Amino acid sequence: MKRADGPSKSDCYGCSEDFYNTAGEGAELAPGGECWSFKTATMKKVRLVHINTMPDKNGSFDRVKAERKPSCYRKPQFVRVEVR
Repeated sequence: MKRADGPSKSDCYGCSEDFYNTAGEGAELAPGGECWSFKTATMKKVRLVHINTMPDKNGSFDRVKAERKPSCYRKPQFVRVEVR
C-alpha cells in the first residue's frame, strides 16, 4: 500500500526491518504484518555509504549515488547521509 506522502512497501526492500512486512518469520511480532515504523515514515533523499568506505579526498561521498529511501530505512553496515 502506498500513501500519498510516504513510501510503499517495495521501498523497504533491503532494510533490516523489512522482514516484518512479509508473512514470514517475525511477522507475529508486528501486528497487521508491517513494520512499526512504516506508518510514520517519509521519503528522504539519502546516500547509503558503506562503513568501510575511506574518504580519500574531499567530496568522496558525493560520488555515491543519492537515492530516495524511507526515513526509517536501515541497512546493515551502511550509514545514511541525508542529501539536501
